[in-house]
Amino acid sequence: MTMTLHKPEVNLKLGLLYCLGSSVFWGTQTIAMSLIVKRISPSAVAFYKLLTALIFLFFYIAWTKKIPRILKFDLVYAGLFVIAGAGLAISYGSFAWAFRYVSPGNAQIYIQSARILFILASIYVFKEPFSKRQWFGLLVLVPGFYLFFQNQIEVPEYNSNYGVGVGLVLISAVGWVLFGLTHKQLLTRFKTSECLLGIYVVAVLALCPFSGIDTLMNLALFDWLVLLYIFASNLLAFVCFSKALTVWEASKVSGFSCTTPISTNILIAAAAFAVPWLGIQYEALDHKAIFALLLIVYGAFIVCSGSKTVPLESS
Repeated sequence: MTMTLHKPEVNLKLGLLYCLGSSVFWGTQTIAMSLIVKRISPSAVAFYKLLTALIFLFFYIAWTKKIPRILKFDLVYAGLFVIAGAGLAISYGSFAWAFRYVSPGNAQIYIQSARILFILASIYVFKEPFSKRQWFGLLVLVPGFYLFFQNQIEVPEYNSNYGVGVGLVLISAVGWVLFGLTHKQLLTRFKTSECLLGIYVVAVLALCPFSGIDTLMNLALFDWLVLLYIFASNLLAFVCFSKALTVWEASKVSGFSCTTPISTNILIAAAAFAVPWLGIQYEALDHKAIFALLLIVYGAFIVCSGSKTVPLESS
């Protein structure tokens, strides 16, 4: 008996709308995170993002009455859940801490490495194909990252800790790859909702010691609104991304997602101009930085649009 592969019901306008929605929600979420990590511990932000997702998923499973199949657990798959949860916790935690050292625009650019590493790791682990066109995209992407880093590290506003921030984003990317690979293997036995439920539980438990509940009591109303927006935008971005996959081909959705750094930097510039009192960290990119950014986006687009693996969206 052959398995029928999913074929999206093509709707260009609706697909574009969903992709734009996910791009805007992820872009504005990074701006919000850069603001809130000045008030509370970045680890606490990561903890509550995951806790909110876990609660939402729990109610979704209860509403749809899709009871998890506990009997399918064994030591091997239990270990995979632990690895995936640890990877997700590392990814969320490291990415949140990175905002102490780099701007939201820079963080969004460097986190593109997660989708590339995920595809490359899938080639090694799952023996997935990698075309010459994708190798060309990789050859464009790597110099783009190097040129952008060299350009930004010379910006006077950044201190010697800029490298620390970039390192944290790269650690986040590695954690995301670890989560993505083990999640993919878990899908051979469990449904998506079951996988995410187990992974979220492990990740929340891992970050629980850093919840910082006492610091929440000292937050102002505006800080609470920012925190709530982070939670809401995180869920809405994933919903838009999932919906986009139902009306567009996976390669198109992945390719469009690579433009998120551009939309994020545009949103940051607009926010810095419209509400300067927020103190959003914004750097005016010179021609060298813009050229490097375009290389990164173009290279990532070539690699992702040519892959049958849909890179999971990061952090």
